[in-house]
Amino acid sequence: MDGMHECEHRSFVESFYMAVVTLTTVGFGDITPRTAAGEAFFALASLAGVATYLNVVSEIVNLAGKTQHQHRIKKLEKAFIRAADISQDGRVDLFEFTRFVLLRCELVSNEVLEDIRRNFEELDADRSGYLSAEDVLQVVEHTSSHQKSPKLGHRNSDKSEPEHRLG
Repeated sequence: MDGMHECEHRSFVESFYMAVVTLTTVGFGDITPRTAAGEAFFALASLAGVATYLNVVSEIVNLAGKTQHQHRIKKLEKAFIRAADISQDGRVDLFEFTRFVLLRCELVSNEVLEDIRRNFEELDADRSGYLSAEDVLQVVEHTSSHQKSPKLGHRNSDKSEPEHRLG
């Protein structure tokens, strides 16, 4: 097949117009294939054109996204370190980075993060900065031995029902 303008006896302008109208999904219908060969050619050419069009759009979107992301990272480098560096040591660790991103994206409030920090400190019985099973057990035992309210796991205030404890 020689192309739409050859097998359909159309001018190059008419062929180009028909391709553009079809690929942009406008589809006026004012110019259509006249022969079976023209229909076959146009069907295949249209599929190839749509695939090419989608590929071009995809590449443009990817390029725009990469450019925006690269610009954002370059723009944030020094300001990011200062804003995220809670410990003021000139470096950002995983905790500081996570905290910064969560707050910046407004996924959590500062109050929630402070509650999490306080909870961690309460559970870190040996003040090592890490939680171990011993830390948690020590806190649970200390809490249950000093607690005046119903003990952990107690389902009902009715004393006839046996007490259920964790651990």
